This record gives sequence, C-alpha cells and structure tokens, in this order.
Amino acid sequence: MPRSSFAGAVRWAFVMNWGRQGGQSVITLILAALLGPEAFGLVAMAMVYLAFFQLFLGMGLTGALIHRTDLEPGHLDAAFWLVMATTGALVVLSLLAAEPWAAANRTPALADAIRALTPTLLFRGLSVVQQAILQKRMDFRALAIRSNLAVLGGGIVGLVMAASGFGLWALVAQQLITTFCEAALLWKLSAWRPRLRFSPPLARELLSFSSRVLLSRLGLFAQRRSDAVILGYFFGPVALALYRMGERLMQLAIELCTRPIAVVALPNFSRLQNDPDELRRAGTATLKASAILGIPALTGLALVSEPLVALIGERWQAVAPVLEILCILGAARTLTLFTGSLLQAVGRPGLLAAIQWSLAVVNVVTFTGVGLFLREAPVLEQIQGIAAVRTGAFVLLYMPVSLGLLLHFSGNTPTSLLRAVVPAGVGALGVAAAVWIARVAMGPGFAAPLQLAIEVAVGGVVGVAVLAGVDADFRRQAAGLVTRLHELLAPRRMQPGSGRD
Repeated sequence: MPRSSFAGAVRWAFVMNWGRQGGQSVITLILAALLGPEAFGLVAMAMVYLAFFQLFLGMGLTGALIHRTDLEPGHLDAAFWLVMATTGALVVLSLLAAEPWAAANRTPALADAIRALTPTLLFRGLSVVQQAILQKRMDFRALAIRSNLAVLGGGIVGLVMAASGFGLWALVAQQLITTFCEAALLWKLSAWRPRLRFSPPLARELLSFSSRVLLSRLGLFAQRRSDAVILGYFFGPVALALYRMGERLMQLAIELCTRPIAVVALPNFSRLQNDPDELRRAGTATLKASAILGIPALTGLALVSEPLVALIGERWQAVAPVLEILCILGAARTLTLFTGSLLQAVGRPGLLAAIQWSLAVVNVVTFTGVGLFLREAPVLEQIQGIAAVRTGAFVLLYMPVSLGLLLHFSGNTPTSLLRAVVPAGVGALGVAAAVWIARVAMGPGFAAPLQLAIEVAVGGVVGVAVLAGVDADFRRQAAGLVTRLHELLAPRRMQPGSGRD
C-alpha cells in the first residue's frame, strides 16, 4: 500500500484545512451578517443534535482501520457494512426523536431543521471507510481536493439562497450540499469498492478495538458539546449562536494552524508504534510544531477580537469578550491535541475514554450549575460564564493529565516538553507586544477593517521574526518554505537549444 511521506502528508493536510476552514469561515461570516444570530442558533442546535448521532456512524472504526498493521480487504468490507447498518438505524432514530427533542428545548422550529439535516448522516456514513483508507495511506492530497471542493459547492448554494431570502434554509442547504459533495468526491477519488460479503470474525476484531475508541469519542463529545446543549436548553438559540460564533473563530485558528498536524499524527504514530526512539522524537516534534503554530496565533486572535467581530455587525458584538476567554482554552488545546492519537497508536484507547468521561462529567455538572445560576442574567454574562467554566476545567484538570500521558507513552521528559513549548511562549509575547504598540500608535477612531488589517499584519510579521530568532528549527523550516516559494514563482530560464530557430 503506497504511502506519502510525513512531510508531504502534513503539507496536504494544511492545504485541506486552509481551504476548508478558510473558505468555510469567509462564507460563515457573510451568512452571519445576512441572517443574524437567530437562524444560526437554530441550526447550531440541530447540528449539535446530529453530531451526537454522527459519533455512532463510524463506531470508532476509523481508528481501528488505521491502527491495524495487518489490514485485509475483508476488514474493509466488514467495516463498511457495519457502518451502513448503523447509519440506517441512526437515520430512523433521528427522525423519530426530532419532535421530542425540539419540545424538550422549547423550540418547535428545531424539529423541521433536524429532519431536513438528517440526510447528512447518510452522506457521512458513506464516507467513513473511504476516508479511513486515504488517511491510513496518508493520501491527504485526495482528502484536500475533496474537502475544498465540497466547501465551495455548499458555500455557493448557501450564499445564493441567503441573498434570495431563504433565511434558515440557506444554512440547511449549505450543510446538505457540502456533506453530499464530500461523500461523492471521496468515492470518485478512491479506487476501493465494497463487496457483498461480511465476515463476523473480522468484524469482531475491529470492534474489540473500535468500541474503546467510540467510548473515548463519546466522552470527548460530552466534554466539548455539553456546553452547547446546556446553553440551548437554559438560554435559548440567540445565546447559543453568540457563543458558538466565538467558539467557531477560536476553532478556526486551531484548524488552520495545528489541526493538519493532528490529522497526520494518528497514522504516523501508528507506523512508529513498535519503534520507541522514533516515537519519542515524533512526539516531541509534533508537540513543538503545534505549540509554535498555535499559541502565538491564538494570542493574536484574542487581541484583535473586537475589530474582527465588528466586521460581522452590531448584533454579534457580545462575541468578542467570549472569544478572548476561549482563546485561552484554544492555546491549552494545542498542547493536548495529540494525546488521543498517541494512546490509540499504542493500543490504549480505553485509558483515553476514562479521562474524557471524567472531564465530561465535571463539565456537565458545572455547566448545569452555571445554567441554573445565570438563567435570568443578561446574555453576555451567560455566555461568558459558560466559556470561563469550560476553560478553567480544561486548563486545571484535563491538560495536566493529558500532558502526563503524552510524556509517559512517548517516552519524553518534562524538560523536553518545556523546551518544545518555550519558543511558542516567546513568540506569543512578541505578537502581544506588537499588537499593543500598533494599537497605541493608531489611537482611537480607526475603522474596524483597517485596524484589523494593521494589527494582524504587524502581529504576524513580528511573531514570525521572533520565532525565527529564538528557534533554529522554525528558522530552517521558514527558510525552506521561502526557497520553495521562490522556485515556484520565479520564471524558468530557457534551456539552451529550446528557443525557436
């Protein structure tokens, strides 16, 4: 089975995430300005509902397929038919439970949105095994093409419908078209096709591993989505929309800067699971790259939150203070993104599940307390309370445990971890100082778009310069990137004898 190099896979993972998240973010900001928080909140509630069902689509089989070193064609067939059977059951359950869930949230219109979005479960189910195959091969070129084209197709439909006055249904159509295109393009780009055969022994082999992966993902879902569920229940769709916009912007920085590395980490760690020295080096390099790319970027995002949110419109102004809090959460997450991949690679997904569920229980209890305490408070206090509690629980509880496991199973030391993270901290200080100086120099009265452009440019340039000055690895990577760009953009010299006579 041919495999791309790690560096090549990371490059294409960046192309995939930059195209997908960049395009999706531009489209989202335009739709937010056109439609407002009410429609976004309703669709957000529906997507959280469906995200729970999506957890069961793959049943953790993606991780099981990537982890296996002796993968046979029969494993793929068994996984596909397991997924299809599960998908059919989940579609029926989603349709049946839509009305009761909408009633429980006291939002009748939610039922129609859920029913309209339920076909996304089928499209995602059809994508599970095909995507696992490409990830195992580290063929992120095909995944990048699929992802970017799908976002473009769904975005065009959503924008046209929003401009035509379809309101909420523009967001629904965007999701439907995007997930349909993702599934269709995966099948076009992958040569594998399922056969009409099913091996119970091979299915049991996969499920013995995937069931523990699924358990950890359920815990992760409860940990990360319980805030949205409780926000929707206690505070309604407008508060949820404002909070989710802040979370979306924070998540965008992670997706653009560090998620591509995380996507490649699982297949790379799996390939090195029997080589302790290489696994140790890969763990340190992965953590360092994530911190250097993510922490300065999230620092800058927190500092420019006000002019950034001002671009969306006055109805979204409460997002800025929430985004500042969530950027602290995002910076902490850049250090823990790879623990799950490492534990799966070394065959310990059950341990990951126990940790995820422990934090999930803490989150649910504390979020419920915040919901009850702030039920009658202003919207800004409600969403700030949820953001602060979520960030505190993650930083104080989950992050120390996650880093401890990362050190233990990768074979690294606290000193090596500190050395990997220090350049990112110095870079973040450089970004903060540069943005603050630029803001003082500009003074009040600058238009939000101009202020944002100046602060991003100054912070970005200074941050890169500081990182290049304090870290030799970053300096070499930056120099190599500049060289490749120069070779790509420079006009090719005409070879002797190639001109016209």
